[in-house]
Amino acid sequence: HEHCLWAIYSMDFQALEGLLADWETANTDPIWMLRKAAILVEANRVDEAIKLFEDAFTHIRQVPDDVRSVAGSSREGWALFWAAAHEMGSFWEDKTDSLVRSRLHRRWRELSSRKCDAREDKWSLSNVLSRQGEKGEPPLFDLNLRRGRGFHFSDEKHRRWVAARRAVRLSEVAGLPPSAFHLSMASDILTLAADELAETEPEMAVRLILRIADYDQDKTLQRVLSRARVARMPQGLSDNLVALCNGVIQYALPRLGNPGARVGTMSWVERVRVALEVTSRLVLRLEPKSAEGVFDTALGHYGDDRFHHIWLIVPLRRLLERSWETLLPDQQARRIPDLLDAPIVGLDGFKEPFGSDDSDPGSLVRDDLPAPRRTADTEDQWKKIVNLLVRGLRAGGEARKRAAFRIRYVALQDRLTESESVEVAQALWDPQYVGDTHLPGETALADAEFLGLPEPEPGLAERCFGRKWLNVDNPPQGDEESFAEALWQVGNAISWLKHRKRSLRLTKEEKSYLAEIAGRWAELPVPRRPILPFEDQLQDFTRRSIVGLRAILSEILLPVSVAKKLYEKIPYLNESETPGLTLMAGVVRALPDRFDEIVQSMRVGLVSDNPTLAEDAARGLFHWMKTSNASEASYPKPPIDLVREIGVIIASRRSVSLDAALQIAKRIFDEGDEKQNDAIRELTLQGLGYLFEELRYDRKHERDEDSIPSLRRRCVELAVSMANQGLDDAPAVSRWLKDAERDPMPEVRYAKVRHAAVFRGDRNGNASGNDEGAGAGTPGGDLRG
Repeated sequence: HEHCLWAIYSMDFQALEGLLADWETANTDPIWMLRKAAILVEANRVDEAIKLFEDAFTHIRQVPDDVRSVAGSSREGWALFWAAAHEMGSFWEDKTDSLVRSRLHRRWRELSSRKCDAREDKWSLSNVLSRQGEKGEPPLFDLNLRRGRGFHFSDEKHRRWVAARRAVRLSEVAGLPPSAFHLSMASDILTLAADELAETEPEMAVRLILRIADYDQDKTLQRVLSRARVARMPQGLSDNLVALCNGVIQYALPRLGNPGARVGTMSWVERVRVALEVTSRLVLRLEPKSAEGVFDTALGHYGDDRFHHIWLIVPLRRLLERSWETLLPDQQARRIPDLLDAPIVGLDGFKEPFGSDDSDPGSLVRDDLPAPRRTADTEDQWKKIVNLLVRGLRAGGEARKRAAFRIRYVALQDRLTESESVEVAQALWDPQYVGDTHLPGETALADAEFLGLPEPEPGLAERCFGRKWLNVDNPPQGDEESFAEALWQVGNAISWLKHRKRSLRLTKEEKSYLAEIAGRWAELPVPRRPILPFEDQLQDFTRRSIVGLRAILSEILLPVSVAKKLYEKIPYLNESETPGLTLMAGVVRALPDRFDEIVQSMRVGLVSDNPTLAEDAARGLFHWMKTSNASEASYPKPPIDLVREIGVIIASRRSVSLDAALQIAKRIFDEGDEKQNDAIRELTLQGLGYLFEELRYDRKHERDEDSIPSLRRRCVELAVSMANQGLDDAPAVSRWLKDAERDPMPEVRYAKVRHAAVFRGDRNGNASGNDEGAGAGTPGGDLRG
């Protein structure tokens, strides 16, 4: 039994097979039958477990009722959990389960006279583990009193740890598997135990998760393996646990088509989906070489038909994304051809898609990561890639969508030969995929992106784009969705081209047309806070309208009447889920007499307790600075004391807007003028110094601990930008840069390298990372969206 338990915790099912074959329970105490049955359930040998339980229960019921002994009653008390799961699981969709439940509970109550109601033991452990800690000292009632200093001793934490260990041991001794026949047996107390042991014994907690979880989004799994907890794990632990998960996957692969003899038992698909999710979280702690091995394995899984199960799509996608995230930029650049050359869904008989969650390796490639050059050594692979993508474009359907996304990157990186560009243009603009607007269809690309892709004749994409989105004779309809699409597409085109040192040429009539659309959109009512599901979509439409309009207003001067409409709508937007302070940069130029009011609105937004509004104000302030710095002298700039508020937020570590403020400060040092840099320099240095101590992984945090890795990444990125401005000798900056090199999380450890790669630019001089638009393929979580 002990050897079998070790095999279960090690997920060594191959060894478990031999141990179970050697374990003979005939003519033994029936409790050993239950213990073996519990192991058989976890090994997914359910029919054998049922037979063994029935034999054990028969033996237990045959024990004479002796008032001088509780041996038989005790065994029966624990066996009743099996009986409950077995009988109620058999009547899963039958109303008779309530009769079964009442009969079993009546028997437990009868056994309680001998202290053999096993439910009480589980309840007592659950009560201890469910406590949320001590309440602390009550508040003092009288004024001007202060509690004196004293000593306080408590064993509450130790008691919960003991209860967690007892829960684990109880499930082993009593022969209770985590679950069976649709019902929980010991998973309730094991879940609480995993939560409790996550800090003190992370390895044991993860092993418990692999035993009890049957879903990749299990909440206990998410808590035990949160990003902050993964960061605090001892060095080297992840290697062992990743190897353990890989063993589970390799053992389960041949069995994915055989989920078990009875409906509702734990299947190997569930084991694999949990193992994939656990691996995807632990891979962040691996060394780059080991992480690349995991990435290779995940890429192999992507091409394996056995992983084409609807339950495995999302965890496999996360494994690809997170293992890629862990690679060094140089590793990523070297592996880009492998992503572009991966099989394409819908082409050459490759798997059919199950929906938008279906992963595609090509989606991992970022625009700011330069592709390997075409050389004599790589030419054959590049030809193979282009040939694959052209065939995908011509195949239509899902294959065309995925091929278009990949060819977009190849074209933007200037890795197409002249003849290949012609071939791509022909496939992309094939008449059968060109709609009424004459823009290619079935690609899932934003219309603006065709402005940078191969085209049959120069200027064709721009003419078609104008015909579709700048057509005075075809304005948007009067609903939020049509306005959102029109504003977003035009705004995206402006930002997308500006990001690549180009511009969208707008005629006087087209500018007037856009101003008219802006005025009509300003007249639409602001969607209320979402209550019903469809109202969430209305919020998304409003958000897209704001993002597009923000870019448009940087290119056109609004008539005063339209600017007033927008200015009057913004306060209502600020009270909704979609604030509109990012539009102030376009409004302030048309309404110079409202300058002081606009500044006050921005100031109030920056110090708001509403995180959505505070972040929007920070974004709006930077957009205002960026637009005014790039425009003529007549464009009003935000006052320096307002810019200084960004430094104040960092110095005071204001939690609701700290993340946004750190990003804004970084970009002020990258792109702002000297006065703006001076306004926040000292405050930012103070804040970075405080945050160096406050954001340590090993201290108790007042803020949400899961935000710690992200904030540390922002601090390092800001420190790099400040170092580039000659502040590398400042103690706060140098400490962050030095500490980042040994940070356990890749987003922090590589922040310095990736920042340098972004601003180094590609061979065409196209620097990345400065897009203020809504360009497709832009990573989420930062200000570029």
